[in-house]
Amino acid sequence: MKNFPFILFCLSFLTFCAVCGYCLLLLLFPFGLFHPVIACDTKVLELGTINNDTDVDCRFEIKNVGNSELHFHEVVPACGSGNEIRIIDVSLEPLLPGGKREIKVRFRPFSLRDNVLKKFVILSNDPKTPRLILSISATVYYVPPPQLPAPLLAPIVP
Repeated sequence: MKNFPFILFCLSFLTFCAVCGYCLLLLLFPFGLFHPVIACDTKVLELGTINNDTDVDCRFEIKNVGNSELHFHEVVPACGSGNEIRIIDVSLEPLLPGGKREIKVRFRPFSLRDNVLKKFVILSNDPKTPRLILSISATVYYVPPPQLPAPLLAPIVP
């Protein structure tokens, strides 16, 4: 019976630690400590001045800076970037914490002129950024298509 206050103190201390640990877990969850976090160093890739008759292959490095697996659902061109952006190489396999992956995109400016900004979207299980939008920016110089020589018409003989 002499140890009862000590046992009561230990039990109340353990209960306090469990409650504080649970509250700390709830407070830290939104800050990326217990879920995947998608990151990309280059949000907008600047290509400079290019001709509209040249395709440009681009690479974006995606990282998982969170503490659980990052799952990719889809990588698609954004609205209005349909024919100009082609996703040519991407793996939708889960990305482990601290892992990196390269996404290869082909920019096809065949119908564009002047300053353009085309986007594509990466859909993932990152709760803070479920839609990561990456862009390609360029100044497109219009090169007219080569003109074919006029056809030679033979005179009509009656």
